[in-house]
Amino acid sequence: MQIVHAFPSVDGITTKYVLDAGDALVECTYVDRPEKHILCFSTAVGCPVRCGFCAATPFRRRMSADEMVAQVYAVVEATVPWKVEKPVLFSAMGEGEPLLSQGAAEALLEALQRLMHLRQSSRAAVSTTAIKPHIVTWLSESAPPELKLQVSLHATTDAQRRTVIPHAAPLAEVLEAGRAFLASRPGMLEWNYVLISGLNDARSDALRLASILRPGDVVKLNRLNPVLNVAWQPSERVAEFAAILTAYGLRPEQYCTNGVDVAAACGQLKSRVALWYDRSPGVSCLHVGAR
Repeated sequence: MQIVHAFPSVDGITTKYVLDAGDALVECTYVDRPEKHILCFSTAVGCPVRCGFCAATPFRRRMSADEMVAQVYAVVEATVPWKVEKPVLFSAMGEGEPLLSQGAAEALLEALQRLMHLRQSSRAAVSTTAIKPHIVTWLSESAPPELKLQVSLHATTDAQRRTVIPHAAPLAEVLEAGRAFLASRPGMLEWNYVLISGLNDARSDALRLASILRPGDVVKLNRLNPVLNVAWQPSERVAEFAAILTAYGLRPEQYCTNGVDVAAACGQLKSRVALWYDRSPGVSCLHVGAR
């Protein structure tokens, strides 16, 4: 897994890396925050879920545990600040649905278990749309204790959720799986909710979300990041939405990811790289820029 291009953000702490996996390009993000290192890696080439706000390309294949580990090792070797003694978060939140199948989930856990040996104070985070809710339940019994799961809801009704996540599983099944995970691993699950103006950010949405979740649940209110050809706009009602959740005993967190300017933030991977890579003998070309 070779790095073919690096995109440093103007924020001074974020870099997006484009790597050559032999038959495709993959992307991952490194964030050198004051309190921790974050290594966000991809678990597939493309994604079949096709969330409406995401720049991920059409699904080609899932990545092996070796390939996931290789992404991280390549970035670690390229980043001198790794020597700084602070916690490391290995984040399976790049391109791909990490819990797409039992095989994909097992490959991910193998990769995470190997990565956790890199630093004693390391942690792991996995984000899933839970299109296979039973795998979330299985994960609660199989994942390392340091793993935190984020389950993406993005809606409060099944019809609304299918608008955002075309292949979404029924909300009732997703919620049941998430609660089973929380029951066995208290405090290790958070619900993701991307606030989209005029789609899922009304007062009625906040009230429904409060009714289907439970007091004490953590809800990460994510900002919608810009992606080419996505007409949806980020909500301006984040504070109001959070206040309603708080009033009903939930714990909302307003979350903005780093590296928006280099398309390294949530939902943006693959949005600034023209995905044309000539594999002909002796030819190696990468076109970089807005598509």
